[in-house]
Amino acid sequence: MAKISRDMKRHLAKYIKKVEVQWTGWKVVEPRSASEVFRQLTCARNRLANPKMEVKPSLPIHEVPPSIKITLQDDVVVEYEDTSEVKAVDILEHFYTVAGEVDRKWEDDGKKVTPPETRNPSPNPEPKCPIARSLRPHRPAQPPTRPRP
Repeated sequence: MAKISRDMKRHLAKYIKKVEVQWTGWKVVEPRSASEVFRQLTCARNRLANPKMEVKPSLPIHEVPPSIKITLQDDVVVEYEDTSEVKAVDILEHFYTVAGEVDRKWEDDGKKVTPPETRNPSPNPEPKCPIARSLRPHRPAQPPTRPRP
């Protein structure tokens, strides 16, 4: 499959309603595909694209096989039971394929995923997410002004 651009990944992240990931975090030798998928789907870029995305990580004390469950906006569920033998790249590739199909279906129906900026227009929106606050553009400090003699 061809490489998916960053903008397309951000667009497809708008379709995510809920991400549930479960892995044993204390096992060092366990493949990290579930935690890597979790990291990539919940990165700051995707959280800004879809601030209403619900994230539920689960790190149980007892040993369980890693699993991922992603629910999309139209209640399509993409579920991976035991991801210990699967690479994170393959999981993400399959997820983006399913999300692309949902995107095409919505375009055919004339629906749009409304960006969060147009849902609640305000002159100066304050992001609720601490990650989003840290990504706001930095304004350089004004140089001190000297009083004129």
